[in-house]
Amino acid sequence: MLKNKKYGFTIIEVVLVLAIAGLIFLMVFVAVPALQRNQRDAQRKNDAARVKDAIERYRSNNKGKMPQVGGAFSFKADGTPIYGRFWDYIGKKGDTFKDPDGRPYSLGAYNANFSLSSSRMPDSVYGEETNRSRIYVYLFGNPDTDWAGARAGFKCEDNGAVSRVPNQQNRYAIQLSLESGGVYCIDG
Repeated sequence: MLKNKKYGFTIIEVVLVLAIAGLIFLMVFVAVPALQRNQRDAQRKNDAARVKDAIERYRSNNKGKMPQVGGAFSFKADGTPIYGRFWDYIGKKGDTFKDPDGRPYSLGAYNANFSLSSSRMPDSVYGEETNRSRIYVYLFGNPDTDWAGARAGFKCEDNGAVSRVPNQQNRYAIQLSLESGGVYCIDG
């Protein structure tokens, strides 16, 4: 008597293998980009902390004075900071200060004259992609100014917004938007 041997896989086995392979591909295509996005956001937070550290070191070496709004935050067209005074505290001459996507950071410095938005980043005409490479620094402006709002400092709220703090011109806030959504804000 001849035995009929069947070679190959059953339909159930093939479907099971395809389902497992599909789940693996799904995890790769969903999890890996999210992980990369979180790593880039972590780097952005580290860069904001680097700016905070630079402000603190500047203040320490300049009798408690804050960096002045304007020239201290200037860049060349290629993203290389114009060195001198404040920028020397962020990096060595020739360094570029770029976000994790490779675009040069833009430091926007705002003083007490700036009207703050309640819960979001300042409006940008450059769009969301460029806005991610902007770090907003809110600090006390001109110490010679005499109007009441000029003596205000800044602080971060729980939702990431920046608000004024009356009569505390040594307070400052650093704010940036994250790729994963939301706003990151640290103050000093």
